[in-house]
Amino acid sequence: YFDAANTLRQSAYGLLDLSAEYRFDRWSATIFINNALDEEYFVSATNIPAQGGVLAYPGEERTFGVRVSATF
Repeated sequence: YFDAANTLRQSAYGLLDLSAEYRFDRWSATIFINNALDEEYFVSATNIPAQGGVLAYPGEERTFGVRVSATF
């Protein structure tokens, strides 16, 4: 629920995040994918009675990338 009156709600959902890391000497490389199944969900919502609607903020879409780091 998004409000105290329990009137704004969404169905349960799950997110799948994946990553793999390879380390060598002082370097590391990581590949990752967040929200791998591209689940649509909201992180927040609120009623706007004056406008007769709901303002909802969507969660992050699928993202992926590579991270490279070094330790000194």
